[in-house]
This record gives sequence, C-alpha cells and structure tokens, in this order.
Amino acid sequence: KSSFEDVAYLLIHGRLPTRSELQAFQQRLSKLSHLPGEVESVLSYIPNSASPIDVLRTGVSMLGAVEAASERIRSPEPNPTTLAEPTGDFILDSGAEAAAAVEKAERMIAALPSILFSWLQKSSENLSENLSEIL
Repeated sequence: KSSFEDVAYLLIHGRLPTRSELQAFQQRLSKLSHLPGEVESVLSYIPNSASPIDVLRTGVSMLGAVEAASERIRSPEPNPTTLAEPTGDFILDSGAEAAAAVEKAERMIAALPSILFSWLQKSSENLSENLSEIL
C-alpha cells in the first residue's frame, strides 16, 4: 500500500522511494509547507462561497509572485541525492534545471494543502464572525 508521499515521489523521480528517501522527502515537504504572510493575507479575502480550485489557483499565483520577488526557495538542508535529475520522460537541459524543477514540484506538493487549510481556517473564522453578528 503506497502513501501520498510515495506516489508524489514516484511522479517526480520516476521510481518509488526507499524507506530513508521517503523519510527525507516527508521532512522536506514538512519544511516547505509554510506559507508567506502575504499569501495567507490574500487567502483571507477569498469568500467562503469560493470553489476550492479557485482558492488553489489564487494561492498558487500569489505564492509564485511572492517567491519570485525573493530568492528562490531552497530546502534548508539540500541533499544531493534529492536534486538528481528526474528519470521521467521529460527532457531538461541541465542538472541545475532539473534540480530547480524538482524543487518547484516539491514546493507545490507541500504548499497546496497549506493553501486550502489556511483558506478553510480563515473562511470558517469569517463565517463564525458573520453568524455571531447576525444572531
């Protein structure tokens, strides 16, 4: 039985991870799951009635804008084995390009659940405030 992280690793690297690779991957995802304050702020303005896919689109766009304005996100402890060129069918020009693609994929895998959770948390707080004002 494979976990979400097993499948995510498989999609990025073209093979299932070993136990130690999976543990390192899970630790990287945990470290990459934080959202900048600017992203959380934008998410707080999205109405409760919004579709989750619209929330993800907006969150990813804002995350890309915020992170493009600062230095490229890097794992706190780069691991040369995790930055190896993926073995999938797509072609990348260089090892650096492959490493950047892996890094971006890992960032998105880590950030997407955080984007939805942040919005759900804010929208439920907003809903509670609105209900208390009505009642």
